[in-house]
Amino acid sequence: MAKNSPPECQSTSSMSSQRNFEFITVSGSQLKGDPETQKRVRSHAQTDYRRKNPYPRRQISVQLDTSLLDRPTQMPSLCGSGHLMTPGPTTLLDASRSDPFSTFNVDRSSRSRRLWDHVYDGSCAKFRTLLEIGFLDLARETIAISPMLSASAWHLVHHLRCEQDPADDDAKYTMIAAHSLQQKLNNAATNTTDEVVITVLASAAYANMIKDPQLFRIHMNGLSQILRERARVCNLEFSPVLRMALFWIEVNGCFRADGTPQFPQPYSLLAARSQLAFSVSDLSQLSSNQAFEAVEASPAVLHVRKMLRSLNEIIDAELLVQDLWSNVLFSVFNLTPLLHNLFSMARGSVHDAILIRQRECLRLAAILYINDIRGRFDFEPGSGMLYGSKLQMMLNSPGMMPSWSRSNVSCIWILTVAACSDCLFDDLRSHFVARLSECVQMAGISSLEDFSATIKEFGWCEGAFGQVLYSLSSQIRFDQ
Repeated sequence: MAKNSPPECQSTSSMSSQRNFEFITVSGSQLKGDPETQKRVRSHAQTDYRRKNPYPRRQISVQLDTSLLDRPTQMPSLCGSGHLMTPGPTTLLDASRSDPFSTFNVDRSSRSRRLWDHVYDGSCAKFRTLLEIGFLDLARETIAISPMLSASAWHLVHHLRCEQDPADDDAKYTMIAAHSLQQKLNNAATNTTDEVVITVLASAAYANMIKDPQLFRIHMNGLSQILRERARVCNLEFSPVLRMALFWIEVNGCFRADGTPQFPQPYSLLAARSQLAFSVSDLSQLSSNQAFEAVEASPAVLHVRKMLRSLNEIIDAELLVQDLWSNVLFSVFNLTPLLHNLFSMARGSVHDAILIRQRECLRLAAILYINDIRGRFDFEPGSGMLYGSKLQMMLNSPGMMPSWSRSNVSCIWILTVAACSDCLFDDLRSHFVARLSECVQMAGISSLEDFSATIKEFGWCEGAFGQVLYSLSSQIRFDQ
């Protein structure tokens, strides 16, 4: 595989075409800025580097044969107590390390232990949610440990770029996981067990991490087939931990490609920890209603606005009593259900009627809004570019912008969300700022106070976004 030449090996002519920079001396007690600023600067710089120097993705083709699931089999053992796994102890060593290698036959090298520690020690935001849910305690004593080690290797090498991987551990553990899973699928006594479900979910989580929606869909479609066979045999229920892991992993996978969830929300489990008031309304059915005279009157839009207002109140209240942004389970129980609803809505295209396109714009903006709040728990630059690009295309469709009336604040809210979104890159965000400035002038908004009041009335969380509206106002020209 070809490697990029280091900067010092580039040609002189290439270097001469670059801009020259001059070093200056700076001083002051706030030289480095606050930790949040440092984190975002590093993240943006790292993302910009990855955009200019993309790492070539290896093609690893693994085909699993699930045909055995379609055969009529007698599996009385699945209905016994042995089918449900009992999680092992939290740790087999001291409190500082969880070592699955003593109970599972996998490579016991220092490298594999390093990879597992990265997954399990709670220091990495990418794995912390699975740890808090309890999924890693299930995975650590099954063949699912292999896809988790693969995800750890990929994250350390290709995302954080803090380690080398001469042994290609990512590919190695992926192949080990596929081989082990195929052996389980080939056995009628094990092809629908918890261990198989956990391994497929771990592989789907790996697909989410490497941002491969096609691989994610393959795993979820296979999981659906496994669960159908499992229900046919003895209809065993999931453990709460496994059901919550399925919910969280699937919604994250839908986010990568704006997909539609296959599985319903686990309302009984969510209600125990969530502060949201769950409605019996099915948003997919609400959004199928196309008989409304204005986008604000759409049943789906009314439901979305109600959800967002409730979320805003919950966040503002929680920030008064806890360090909310370190509580990853708050995101699982209060943000993920809203994303599930938005991904369940009917989509709109540039070929639909104006009102359907307007509703789609609001759906896309709501996804950006919630994702920006999720970014306070685990910031990922550029994570909203799919939705920002879709929103830009929809707003640029024929007759779209003139269709928003002067009194319609929905368009202003939509553009404000996109213009403030940290999960969009600067060039796209600047486009929305320009559009917002035009709409603000058309609406006759003459001051920052009027602008802020308009946005907050529609729905805005000051606890999550702070003074971003004030900062945005410096880029908007108000009519005096």
